[in-house]
Amino acid sequence: MATEVRVKHTVNNIVSLLFFTTITSLMPFAIRACIIRVWGLEYLGLNSLFNSVLGVLNISELGIGQALVIKMYKPAAQGDTKTVGKLLALYRFFYKVLGITILIIGFVIVPFLSYIIKGAYPSDINIYVIYLIYLLQSVASYLFFPYCQAAFMANQDSGTPYRNHAWVWLFLYIIQIIAICFLHNYYAYIIWLPVGNAICGIIDSIVLKKRFPEYKLEAIDKNTFEKEYWLDFFKMVFAMALSKVRTVLRNSIDAIIVSATLGLVIVAKYQNYILVMTVPVMIAGSIIGGILPSLGNGVALESEDSNYAVTKIIAFVNQWVGTVFAAILACLYQSFMILWAGKDSTLSEFAMGLFVVYFYLRIISDLPNMVRNSSGVWWQGKWISVIESIVNLVFSFVLVKVIGVEGVIIATIISMLFINIPFENYYIFKYYFRRNPWRDLWTYLYQGIISFVIVFVTYSIAQLFKDTGIVSFIMKMLVGGTLSNLFLLVVYFRNAQFSELCKILKRFLSSVVNGKGK
Repeated sequence: MATEVRVKHTVNNIVSLLFFTTITSLMPFAIRACIIRVWGLEYLGLNSLFNSVLGVLNISELGIGQALVIKMYKPAAQGDTKTVGKLLALYRFFYKVLGITILIIGFVIVPFLSYIIKGAYPSDINIYVIYLIYLLQSVASYLFFPYCQAAFMANQDSGTPYRNHAWVWLFLYIIQIIAICFLHNYYAYIIWLPVGNAICGIIDSIVLKKRFPEYKLEAIDKNTFEKEYWLDFFKMVFAMALSKVRTVLRNSIDAIIVSATLGLVIVAKYQNYILVMTVPVMIAGSIIGGILPSLGNGVALESEDSNYAVTKIIAFVNQWVGTVFAAILACLYQSFMILWAGKDSTLSEFAMGLFVVYFYLRIISDLPNMVRNSSGVWWQGKWISVIESIVNLVFSFVLVKVIGVEGVIIATIISMLFINIPFENYYIFKYYFRRNPWRDLWTYLYQGIISFVIVFVTYSIAQLFKDTGIVSFIMKMLVGGTLSNLFLLVVYFRNAQFSELCKILKRFLSSVVNGKGK
């Protein structure tokens, strides 16, 4: 029965997250296209830069939210509403402190903004006012009921808040497009960012009270939990914080380095490629995110062996999805950039190839993060994040001056390929699953080589369509999606995980058909 409930929650979460992903990935494409055509790349670069600066400030969250959700899985599964209420109150307290801290640090940064922009920036807007609006957007996510989403996660229901957020942002994106295209007012466009975060938090609060009226915020003090509980919690937060630093350096510092060395136009192009890459990352992440709450529930109630078998199947799906999307990206990247943002917005073919590699590594690296988020195995291998961050930062500073924007991408690939993926997986398989990790690592390497060959062959065939028009674009998309799946099917049709996955899909489809029949 517990497994059936998890499957039901997982399907609901995946559908809701895919809906959220569709809205929050496709609509920004429309908005960025409008900004390019109405105002130009400098405005787009300014958006990207300030988002990156605030991404660095958000490092103060330090993984506290993730740690608290992990602590909620077991009491939520056992119906211990009092403990959940205490953890929700703790969540609210920490996030209020963090929100105020980010606001203060954000104000301190204001005088230094001009130093991280190389060259000119738009003269008809006040960059300090724009930055402060972005700052309010970030702070709003900490002050308006952030603990509500954690309560849904702990109950295997990440889908409800994401579904509600999708509708809110769909409405606000439409308003933003109107502000850009018809009002031509940058301030009327940007002011909705903090408003959107505030509205999402308020809606989460209302829905939570209706869905889980038994959850009440309990009074907390230093004696609320035992000393060992606090020590374990802050130990987990410390290890998560190191991983958070790595993520921020990878996603935000890179853009700041590009802005400071190459200017707003290049950072706008760089972020355009990141945005295109982010869409399939978010789609794959929706699948993983939909599974995560149920895996967390399984970790709380099931054995390591059971979760290992599930994780192997998820890893196989992850690699399959990553290969197909990487092939589609390779075939369509440049054509899409020309159709969407214009030929002047493209980077080199070499840079495009690097982004495809970066994308694939991002997908593969999601697996150990998923297991960490659900199992709480953070302490072992905690310094991997620090080493990866240092390597990425040093190589980025050096290579960006030698070969330009491509150097930043190469630095990220080096740090992920030789540090993140092998060592993160090593510690997960050794300390949570308690198995020899080398067998699984060799499997990932073998699968990675196969994926590289499939993507390269698919891309080479797609180059037969040299035109940049819409017909050629559609043909390349068909080549990328169809051939990559066929090649994977030929390689893996006898694979154990593939066979098990087919059995699961057959049982699921059978239950759907029988359910409809009844």
